[in-house]
Amino acid sequence: MTELSHGNEPLQAALIQDEILEILKEAKVLARRFYRLTGKPLGVTDEVAEYEAATTRLDLFSYASRDK
Repeated sequence: MTELSHGNEPLQAALIQDEILEILKEAKVLARRFYRLTGKPLGVTDEVAEYEAATTRLDLFSYASRDK
């Protein structure tokens, strides 16, 4: 788990983004398994797609949640 501290913000941001992408990768695997077993979406697909679109496809970073 990446700890936040003051100092090297660009490096920390990259590490945090890498960790988030790893979590989302795992979430996609779980979502596929859940759908295969139940025929229902897990409910994380919107968040995964939103984050991936903002970070990897558009090279943006979404700091604010849609819920706020």
